[in-house]
Amino acid sequence: LSTIEAAQPTKDILEDIEKVRAENEALEKKTTVLEEAASSTDPKELEKIKKQVDKTQSEWKSRKRKCLQILDQLGEGMDKKRDVLIEELELETDESAGVALPTAGPPPTKRRKLA
Repeated sequence: LSTIEAAQPTKDILEDIEKVRAENEALEKKTTVLEEAASSTDPKELEKIKKQVDKTQSEWKSRKRKCLQILDQLGEGMDKKRDVLIEELELETDESAGVALPTAGPPPTKRRKLA
């Protein structure tokens, strides 16, 4: 009896179902739009963009590595650790700014449509 009394009223359950259905419908529309956009993308243009992203990521890594090497060399000459030097020079690092090098994730998987 206590579980029946603690259960959600039918009216609330029906409202929740309607909310979920509306959300599902909106997501299906969004999925359709995104699938159409993906199918209209030129493969050559997509490959060009991927190469540009790879080049940009490579450049980012290279510049970060060079900056850290310079800081390490300065730190050696001043007998200070890199972190202390960064703090004294008031430098902003990727980590302190909350920035991370974007990584290429796995390709999206197709989702089943719910009835």
